[in-house]
Amino acid sequence: MGSIWIARHLQLDVDVAVKFMAPELADSAELRSRFEREAKAAAMLKSPHAVQVHDYGIDDGTPYIVMELLEGEDLATRLSRERRLSLAATRRIVEDVGKALRRAHEIGLIHRDMKPANIFLVRQAGDEVVKILDFGIAKSTGVIDGDPPTQVDAVLGSPRYMSPEQIRSSAQVDHRTDLWSLGVIAFRCLTGRLPFRDGEIGDVFVSICTAPIPRASEVAPDLGPEVDRFFERALARPVEQRFQSAAELVEAFAALPGTGAPAVEAAGERAREASRSRAARAGARAAEFLPTLPASGTLADAPARALDSRLRTALLAVGGITAIGLVVALYRWSPTPPTVPPAAEEVATPAAPAPPTPLPAPAIPDSTQFPPQSAPPQPPPAAAAKPAQSPHPSRRTGAARPDRSDDLLKPM
Repeated sequence: MGSIWIARHLQLDVDVAVKFMAPELADSAELRSRFEREAKAAAMLKSPHAVQVHDYGIDDGTPYIVMELLEGEDLATRLSRERRLSLAATRRIVEDVGKALRRAHEIGLIHRDMKPANIFLVRQAGDEVVKILDFGIAKSTGVIDGDPPTQVDAVLGSPRYMSPEQIRSSAQVDHRTDLWSLGVIAFRCLTGRLPFRDGEIGDVFVSICTAPIPRASEVAPDLGPEVDRFFERALARPVEQRFQSAAELVEAFAALPGTGAPAVEAAGERAREASRSRAARAGARAAEFLPTLPASGTLADAPARALDSRLRTALLAVGGITAIGLVVALYRWSPTPPTVPPAAEEVATPAAPAPPTPLPAPAIPDSTQFPPQSAPPQPPPAAAAKPAQSPHPSRRTGAARPDRSDDLLKPM
């Protein structure tokens, strides 16, 4: 549709690519509109996996697009040199193209011309990044103003990568036509050939619409049955049986054995998910030991709080058992079993000669019950003030018990 030149941006002092529309096509209003729409679509995409557009304009009646300058090669060139790619290499291409298509479909753009020549493998900082090119025949669902309707009888796209519905009517397609094209590209990368018969355009169209879908493992025996099942869905003619989004197609391809890193990442994610599940179950069990959780707390620190609670309970139990053991030991080591002493106010009263049978202990005497008589001789003050001490202190008051001497039993 035009030519591409390398130029130098004078203000930014960087090399850029400038795409000029062919002069013989510039007179067509429809083609000029498509060229402008290509610039708008690429600029709106804002994806690291699509070519970046810096500017658009018309110089002396010729439209042009200023784009980033890419270093590398397109996928068609690589396939012509290597013929086949490994599952891991194909997975990287499918992933990056899928990311660009997902972004395009989100903003209402349908590429409609996905093929190896429009997939560029960029050498960037020692790595390889995949970018999609050429939105010249992209279909917009309203995101781009002035998008002219596609003629009903027009056939737009690259025939060998077109979906059955795009062959029947390029106007009546949705984003799933791009997913079909990406499936054909993946088949070409893995097997080294197209899935349907090549030849005249009419024969190609008939083959795409009616021929049985070939098995990739029959073309390349080193591919397994999982790859066959992937293409059965990627190249399903009924659109409802096909992958319904670019993300779904990429995920299914990454799950194939032999694709490399994604399987390892998926296994790692499953292991991390299992670890999180075990931690959640442990937290739930620990939470049973707590009456409530604080409002600011989380289940993640429940095991630590449950451990502290159990530790405090165990220490209290050990302390209680130790205290009981000390009491028992003191009781057994005591020479005389401890008895409850009489109250400090109680005074032993003179006992009359009693028969052999012991009588109940007399009540505390009241001064009004004694007949008037002369007071008995009092013991020395020092003896009355300080009773004899017992070697065994009282357990209630901690004071020494009075000795039951015979002096206290003498009649007054």
